[in-house]
Amino acid sequence: GIRDFCLSRGLGDVYKRQNQGYYAGTVQAKNLVDVSLGYKLKSGVKLDLSVTNLFDQQYRTFPRMPVIGRRVNLRATYNLQ
Repeated sequence: GIRDFCLSRGLGDVYKRQNQGYYAGTVQAKNLVDVSLGYKLKSGVKLDLSVTNLFDQQYRTFPRMPVIGRRVNLRATYNLQ
């Protein structure tokens, strides 16, 4: 069964103006929502699911860089101690 449950959320901003040489210029401002969820099972296994950019806002952190979308990570950990 599930012993512990955790939910967290976050908001982030992507900056509008970058001044990094080749990557100088303006990018569109975005507000991003991140969510993570964790379960700790009686067996000692911990499962963590995190979603960055939950609503899949397409954006660039720097001009001339690839577009970034949603990222989903699932992690399972077990402590041998």
